[in-house]
Amino acid sequence: MRLISLGRLLGTSIAVLAAVASCTSGGETDDPEGDGDGDGDGDGDGTGGANPGDGDGDGDGDGDGGATACLPANEALLLDFTYDETGMGGAAQSTTEGAFGDYSTTLSGGTFQYPPSLVSDVTGDEWHISGTVDEYAGFGLFFSGPGGGCTLVDASAYQGIALTISGDVGPGPVRIAVGTAANEIASSWFESQGQTVDPNFGRCEPMTDNQYDGTCSAPGYDLPEITGTPQTINIMWDDLTGGSPLPSVDPSEITFITWTFAWSDGGTPYDIDVVIDDIGFIE
Repeated sequence: MRLISLGRLLGTSIAVLAAVASCTSGGETDDPEGDGDGDGDGDGDGTGGANPGDGDGDGDGDGDGGATACLPANEALLLDFTYDETGMGGAAQSTTEGAFGDYSTTLSGGTFQYPPSLVSDVTGDEWHISGTVDEYAGFGLFFSGPGGGCTLVDASAYQGIALTISGDVGPGPVRIAVGTAANEIASSWFESQGQTVDPNFGRCEPMTDNQYDGTCSAPGYDLPEITGTPQTINIMWDDLTGGSPLPSVDPSEITFITWTFAWSDGGTPYDIDVVIDDIGFIE
């Protein structure tokens, strides 16, 4: 797989995803700003906090107000992290970011890690993340398309998502969270609170004026113990639980996929050194 640099697509949304981690780690709520609403047709412009791309999207949008659906997920394997320093189209490949898809006919996007103090390296035909966890931290996938970011992935043709992982993750566990439109806070709710957010597909509205009140939360799953021996972990959609108002995942409307390291306010910092490979859907 040939990869390209996608740092320009990330923008400020990594800060938003740190908020995702702070909530999904505790099982309380999902990304408060990666949300959107609408049931129309058409292309759109904009990104959700869980899909850190910018620009106009050419996917089949289902959203009013410019939310953009992603291209079809035609291939199960998203990232095998094969490194080609010439990159796609002859452009130099990023040494810190992996990318997937062709940005033309199939689901596309890339990797991110947060906070920026974590060190990412993809030059060894795998994704190596290291550093010190002293705040909410993790890694994940963002989605994009021919014109920029998209905020809704239809993975209903698949049974779940898998990755191969090894290394030192500290006290653990690593937790995966998968957001869906049913559990995302609607952008219209933020607007009613006087906040400006990008349009997306969320349909959930908090019961209070506090976006972290637990009304809207992404389902999650704690990965089994991670050791120095690489293991492939299969997470079926039904394994992801605890979401609100929808307890599990509707794979036809995924809005973000993140993995977070263990952390709580006031915790003791610890080092991590993790190797990730072969991220993809389960057929």
